[in-house]
Amino acid sequence: MDEFEKTTQMEELINILKDIQSNEQKEMKYAKKQSRFAIFVSLVCLIAVAFMAVSFFTVLPKVNSLLGNTKDMVEDAEGIVDNLEKVTTELAAIDMESMFKDINKLVINSEKSIVSAMDNINNIDFEGLNTAINDLKSVVEPLSKLFKR
Repeated sequence: MDEFEKTTQMEELINILKDIQSNEQKEMKYAKKQSRFAIFVSLVCLIAVAFMAVSFFTVLPKVNSLLGNTKDMVEDAEGIVDNLEKVTTELAAIDMESMFKDINKLVINSEKSIVSAMDNINNIDFEGLNTAINDLKSVVEPLSKLFKR
């Protein structure tokens, strides 16, 4: 081989080595970036897990309390429904027609009593009553003077 070919091959080899070195430096640069990004993602994940754990332990007692309150409300609602069913049954059992007839009879009897009372009031002899009061007064007045001395 001649000197020229050797030099050319050496130059090519040097160029290839430089390219390899340049590629290796680029790979190292990207590897560092990837490493930083992986650390960043790991920290974000760690923070997210910590946030979820804190949320879980702070929210869980509230959820349990809410579920307990909901259970009490459901039991109260069931009691109300039972009472409504009883009232509905009792209202269905009432004989409204006979009740209205009884009320009607009561009104008629009251009307008759009021008419009778008004007749009795109208039949009072007020002049005779006034005369009787004056006569009583004339008898009681001398007695009152007698006992007063």
